[in-house]
Amino acid sequence: MLNKIVSLHKEMAETYENLGIISIDGFGNVHMRADGFINLSAGQDVHVKKRDCETYPFEVQFSHDDLKIFIILSNEEYEEYKKATAATAAKESFDTQ
Repeated sequence: MLNKIVSLHKEMAETYENLGIISIDGFGNVHMRADGFINLSAGQDVHVKKRDCETYPFEVQFSHDDLKIFIILSNEEYEEYKKATAATAAKESFDTQ
């Protein structure tokens, strides 16, 4: 049983690194790095939300099969994200709530 846990941990760590996943919780929230998110979000209905946080005031997310896939960004990172996704910006919506 312990060998299965160790094997699963190694597989998950590799998968997380390859896909840019930071964490997945038991409620279907998938927190990603921006690079992985940009690749996965192409063609998705992406929503931008303001957060009550000075360090990371933006959350960018989309849903897929009951999963909420998201990134949190600083002001500078959000500006970089907008430049990197300018071609798909028409599919984004901004929510100030």
